[in-house]
Amino acid sequence: MIEKVALVLLGILLSMGFYFIRRRIEKKPAMELIEKRQKLLDINRQMSEQGVSHEELAILEDIITGKKRAIESHREKAERETKPLIPEEEMEYLTQADMNARASENFENAKKRLETVVLELRSELDKEEEKAFNEAQRAWESYSVEQAQAASARYTGGSIYPLIYLSELESITIDRVGRLQAELDEIQRLRN
Repeated sequence: MIEKVALVLLGILLSMGFYFIRRRIEKKPAMELIEKRQKLLDINRQMSEQGVSHEELAILEDIITGKKRAIESHREKAERETKPLIPEEEMEYLTQADMNARASENFENAKKRLETVVLELRSELDKEEEKAFNEAQRAWESYSVEQAQAASARYTGGSIYPLIYLSELESITIDRVGRLQAELDEIQRLRN
């Protein structure tokens, strides 16, 4: 037994050794470094041609990462406001029908939060923006249903199907709430 383990370890060590030797012979690390530096020089040249400074690029990076953090923050807040599907004190006493009913209630609550954010966001948009948003919202609604159906397809006909379907819809809806709330915050910040 020990001999087999030793042989496997020896095989792993030899494979790693040959890999690093081959990379060294082929000079891959050096070529990768050259390619990386060439790409950075190209980016720097393009920035100069377009009149974009490093400070402006840093501001853009802050905007993009700030929006991502805002989306995550709003999504996490919406998740914290969601009641647990199965509270610990009731874990042993719930039927599948009870869990399905709670999943439905949680989805309905997430849907109400989404409707509130959608109404607030629409009130901040001009006609063209609202038209584009409405199209995107309709597409998202179709996507959310199709995604929930795909996630729960293997449970079709089973008593757990509604739980899986509604939980997926709730999760997707919470993500949408986070994204739209961050969008709303940004619009309001820019208008003030």
